[in-house]
Amino acid sequence: MKKLSTYVISVFALALLLAAPAAAREISCPHDQVRTEITTSLPGRWWQTPQVGSLQNTRVAEIGGETTLICEYRAYGTTVSVMRLPPENFPNCTAREGGFTCQRNLIATPIPIPIPIPLPDGSGSGGGGGGGPHQPSATYETGLLSIPQTWQADFDTGQVGSGTADIWFHAVTATERYIEPRNGARIGIYSGSLGISKGDCVATPKSGNRIPVASAPEGTYICYRTSDGRHGVFRVNQPIGPSPGTMEIGFTTWE
Repeated sequence: MKKLSTYVISVFALALLLAAPAAAREISCPHDQVRTEITTSLPGRWWQTPQVGSLQNTRVAEIGGETTLICEYRAYGTTVSVMRLPPENFPNCTAREGGFTCQRNLIATPIPIPIPIPLPDGSGSGGGGGGGPHQPSATYETGLLSIPQTWQADFDTGQVGSGTADIWFHAVTATERYIEPRNGARIGIYSGSLGISKGDCVATPKSGNRIPVASAPEGTYICYRTSDGRHGVFRVNQPIGPSPGTMEIGFTTWE
């Protein structure tokens, strides 16, 4: 090992996961108005008058363990619903006026990040951060996270929830929303080029100040220091969208 005179320093690691571009499918409710009537056969002199109900609302719900698209019409003084399942391969649906927008499954695709390997003489290459020989940055946790509005995420465990979370998707109002550090974590927008190393994120200025969602469009990289003191980076993989939105991110936390 001591006889080696040089090392190849262009080593790539799976460090940040990115959702593949998601082509959307637009699903409209079948009609703006529907005719409703009793289909059970009535005896003798009985009859029923059909009614026409207008579309009032759309929503997505879990019915029998299945994500279900629901169009709600008003008739007989109550709500009459028609339903369907999402299109195949487009299971991530949100309701909109008159219908639904459905996205493809998120596909985890690695973004390579150069990690320097030390030369025998102790010199290094690339953004390692700190003094002395550069060492490869070991990954502690990495993955994709979907963070619904008002929820929190922990980058040490890769979990969405609360407890010792590092960021909070904080919605003050439907239009005033923030990425807010929690429990002593620190965050800062990375403004350098692609190929982010641990050293780049260590050097990125971070604070306990929250970042407006409007300042974090799709493709934004945000470096962080977790509540446990680890450094990492996450990427906003999709536009967050109007309230109630969901932050779709890929993240890597280093040792």
